[in-house]
Amino acid sequence: MDHPVVLCIHLVVFPPMAYKNPTPVSVGLIPSHTPGHLILIERGDGGLALPGGYVDELEDTAKAISREVYEETGLELDAAKWRLFHSAITPDNKLLLFSWYPEPVGLPRHIPRNAEVADVLSAPHDTRLKFPLHEDAVRIWHARVCG
Repeated sequence: MDHPVVLCIHLVVFPPMAYKNPTPVSVGLIPSHTPGHLILIERGDGGLALPGGYVDELEDTAKAISREVYEETGLELDAAKWRLFHSAITPDNKLLLFSWYPEPVGLPRHIPRNAEVADVLSAPHDTRLKFPLHEDAVRIWHARVCG
């Protein structure tokens, strides 16, 4: 005699999940023509920093950093030459993607001063920066590249 097969299905309902993926920020480390110096921005809100900003939707990090460097410094740099070397997460969950440009660069002829950027300058690589994670990245870059 055949026995009937009973199939029990349990439906489990999970509460909605909110992912807290980090917001990507591309940051550029650019050697200056002056040996031992980097191109920095003086921020509109004070302090010195590496140029950089948010990666736009569907934009790769090399194009993002070239775009941000142009917007903040006026320098037009080849996106294909950037080299990603470090990443870090900020306390407010931003993913910083640090890339360096392999060729020394001079200061721009025109500086796009605005609310974000007060000035663009060439400064020694050990200059105090507004953001500790930028300083960490410069130290890592200097140890690896300048050795």
